[in-house]
Order: sequence, then C-alpha cells, then structure tokens
Amino acid sequence: MQEWEKGRKLLIMDIKRLFMLSLIGIFLLTFFSQSVNAFEFDNVKNYNAETKTVDVRNSILGIPFLQLDQVADITLDTPLENYVGLGYQKVAQVTVNNYGQYSNALSKIDFYNIKRGMEKIDRQIDYKYLTLENVTYDVYGEDCKTILKNGSCSWGVVGQNSYEKEI
Repeated sequence: MQEWEKGRKLLIMDIKRLFMLSLIGIFLLTFFSQSVNAFEFDNVKNYNAETKTVDVRNSILGIPFLQLDQVADITLDTPLENYVGLGYQKVAQVTVNNYGQYSNALSKIDFYNIKRGMEKIDRQIDYKYLTLENVTYDVYGEDCKTILKNGSCSWGVVGQNSYEKEI
C-alpha cells in the first residue's frame, strides 16, 4: 500500500470521527439546553415594595444585568406587618404566578428576622393551596310585576347574587 493511500484512509477516519463527535455534541447541547435555564442557583430576585411583589428571573451566573426570562411573580396578599396570635393558623398569604418552568416554585423559602440584623430563622412551614368556589344564592323581595288581589306586590325571588367562598 502506498504512503498516500494510508494518509487518505487516516484522513477519512479523522473526518468520520469529527463528524460523529459533532453530532453527539449537537445532541447533548439540544438535550441539555432546556435544563440549563432551570438552574436555580443563578436566579435573580427583584422586589417591588410598592406592590409587595418579588419578580424571579433566570440569569446568567446570577449577574443582575444579564437577566433572561421570567420564572415567577410572588405577591404578598397579607399586610407586611401582620399580627397573629399564638397557635396554628394562617400567617401569610401569597399569590404565585409560575411561568411553567418549575413544578414547585416554592420549593425553598428563607425567613429572616429584620429586627436582629437579618438573622436567618428556621421555621417549619405548611403550604396550603387556596381554592375558591363560586356560591350563588337567591335574593328575595317584593315583586311588583305581579299585583295581588289586595293591591300589594307579591313576595318572591327578585334576583340572584354570588360570592366566592374558600374551600
């Protein structure tokens, strides 16, 4: 076998190897690109004191000016200073708008004591999902569309009202 044929075969094998590695690299890049956005260590949180809302965004390495897509909005629905008695009861209520990247947007919440220099507090928290049911009821009153024999209005259902009830 001549020297140039050996070199040609080696070149073809190198090209095939490079092609296969490129295909594997493209596959891995495509496969893992969705999970790279879901890293939690690089999320950036922005707090708006006026609306009591935390805006959580993906970021590149946690750098604030390299913010990407929105992960969640978390709004405090109860007062900032909410006085609660002793015992097991609702302490705070938040509304979470999760933009589909996390199945549990509240997987980790840290609590801090502001009066003690932002000292971290260890608390056991029970999460409960608020579910509302629309309850409709009849409103009774005088119905003057139908006049009785004595000249007065009849009494009956004059409309309906509804309200939302926690279940």
